[in-house]
Amino acid sequence: MNAEPRARVVHLQRPSRAGHELLRRLEAAGRPIVSARGFAEQVIGLYRDGDGLLLRHLAPDRSDVARLRRGLERMRAIMPDIDYGTRALRILRVPDAPAEDICCLVDPTIYISHLSAMQRYGWTDRRPQALHLSRPNPRALPRSPESANDLLAALAPRSVSHPRQVRGRDIQIFQTIHIGESLPLRSSFARIASVGQVFLDMVDEPELCGGMAHVLDIWRAHAAGHLDILVKAIDAAASKMAKIRAGYILNELLGIDDSRVLAWTQFAQRGGSRLLDPAKPYASRFSERWMLSINVE
Repeated sequence: MNAEPRARVVHLQRPSRAGHELLRRLEAAGRPIVSARGFAEQVIGLYRDGDGLLLRHLAPDRSDVARLRRGLERMRAIMPDIDYGTRALRILRVPDAPAEDICCLVDPTIYISHLSAMQRYGWTDRRPQALHLSRPNPRALPRSPESANDLLAALAPRSVSHPRQVRGRDIQIFQTIHIGESLPLRSSFARIASVGQVFLDMVDEPELCGGMAHVLDIWRAHAAGHLDILVKAIDAAASKMAKIRAGYILNELLGIDDSRVLAWTQFAQRGGSRLLDPAKPYASRFSERWMLSINVE
């Protein structure tokens, strides 16, 4: 009589001393996810501080990063993220987080923007179906110190591609020419466009902020209370059109007579078809001071 087959026993592999320390650092950070680049940065830090860890080299190479990653995956401490796949790793003993936190952890250049930021600041009751996020073109980012940059470039890509959905939420990403101003969102891993940046975005890209009619409602309700902040942000912006639209709204629509705002009239010029609302056709009502077709009330 044949003996009954023995049940297969799966033994979880114990991590090396370096793997154990790497996992401790990943979990101590309290972040549920780390990008492939972020994982490589952790490994570089591990080697830099690696006395007593029995490391093979003074600095890691691609095979060292892959070996440590495989070790932690085999012990079921990390795994490819359900949304990002191999582009990011889920730290399994750290509680998960909502879409905006996950996106910002994977991509440190990204932040909540446009209508999503307006909703977070309590300026609108509109909630966009997709989470609006912005990030600068990678070419606009400052380079890291050459030694670290070259090493990381060999280990992991700098730019992260995002899926269409993260944690069940649709994601809409806008890439900007210039680096937008953002700040950490309280009690969150996410970042959000600053107040000044959101006011700038409203006049620079009103179609992404609920449309110009909605933007005018927001400015009527909140612009005066944030005047110094928004004037500073728009004054520093490269967009002449943003200055002209903001100048008209503040000066002629809201009756604010401020020398900083009136200085923007230098960017007004005759000719062309400059529109208050870029999504609507030219209208005969016209601001002579701001050289602007007032095609929305």
